[in-house]
Amino acid sequence: MVTIGLTFQFMSLSSLSEFRLWLAAQNRWSTKAQNDLVSRLKRADKILAVDAATSSGEYLKSLKNSVEIADIPRSSRTGMYAAASLYFEWKTSR
Repeated sequence: MVTIGLTFQFMSLSSLSEFRLWLAAQNRWSTKAQNDLVSRLKRADKILAVDAATSSGEYLKSLKNSVEIADIPRSSRTGMYAAASLYFEWKTSR
């Protein structure tokens, strides 16, 4: 995780690369689907740092309760929740 200043935290590129490999191997996701999922995960990470959470349930609850998520269209929110869930599934499988 890279920390910029005191407010923004972003996932490391190496963890995203490993996550993409897992998506391709375990779930047989196409490159386009992987890109879409990673994009949604990055969007969620900008609202609430994914790597700061210890569990999927904790992260999803905090994300759903965040002020910023209310302005995002429902279909995008759903994609972000799904991407975060898969990310935590990957993290626990390592």
